[in-house]
Amino acid sequence: MRIVQTLTAVVFMLASCSQADCEFCALDVQRIDNGKFRIYEYCLASEFAFTGESYGTLILRKDEKFDIDSGYEVNGSLLEWISKDTLSICRFGGNTDQPRDTIAKITYEKLDDLTIKVFQYSGCNAAKVSEYSFDKITRDRNELTFHDVQNEYNAQELGTMRFKLGNIKFDSNADTLTLVSLTRIETGMDFTYHNPDGSYDKNLPRVEVTTVKLYPRKRIDLGDLDLDRVMLYAVR
Repeated sequence: MRIVQTLTAVVFMLASCSQADCEFCALDVQRIDNGKFRIYEYCLASEFAFTGESYGTLILRKDEKFDIDSGYEVNGSLLEWISKDTLSICRFGGNTDQPRDTIAKITYEKLDDLTIKVFQYSGCNAAKVSEYSFDKITRDRNELTFHDVQNEYNAQELGTMRFKLGNIKFDSNADTLTLVSLTRIETGMDFTYHNPDGSYDKNLPRVEVTTVKLYPRKRIDLGDLDLDRVMLYAVR
C-alpha cells in the first residue's frame, strides 16, 4: 500500500510539470520519514535531436508540486544521511582532468530545518563499478546491512556489508527487489596519468566515484522493507 501511495503522488506531480513536453527518461523519488521533504533525481529527455539528456537532483517541501525549476537544486550528488536532519552531498569543481588534491572543502547550506553538508572536490579523475550478490537485507536506523555477500567477479564470500542511507536506490519488478545500487567517493594518492608523449606521472591525487551494485539471490518483496530515505524509481 505504501508503494502505491508514493507512486500515485509522483504521477500526480508529473502532470504539473511546468516545462512544455516534459518527458522523463528516469525519475526516482526518496521519501523522508519526517514527512517534510521529498528528494527527486531526474533524467529529462531532450526535445531536440543530437542533444543529450539533462540530469538533476531536487529537494522539495511536502507541499511543493514537482517542477524541475522549483525546490532546492542539489547541484551535485547525494552522499549519506548523517542524521535525520543532516544530509551530505558532494560536488566537483571544473578541473575534471586532474584534481589538485584529495581534500574536500566543507560548507553548509540550509533548507528550512534541513542541514546540507557539502563536500566540494576540485575534480574527479576515476570511476569504477563493483558488483555483488546477497541473500538478505536488514536495517538498523540509518544503515542497511547486506548478509551473505558474494563478489560477482570472483565468487569470493565477503560475509556482511554495511552502507549508510543517502543515495541507496532500490530497483524492482512487480514490487520484487531486483537491484540495490549506490555510489561512494574514494580517494588516494595512487593515480597514474599517461601523458601524450608516452611518459607517466605517478602518485597523483585520485578522486574516484565508485558505483556499488548488489543483486538479491532470493526473492525480497518491497512491502517487507522499510522504504524511508531510500530512492525508488517512478519512471524508468
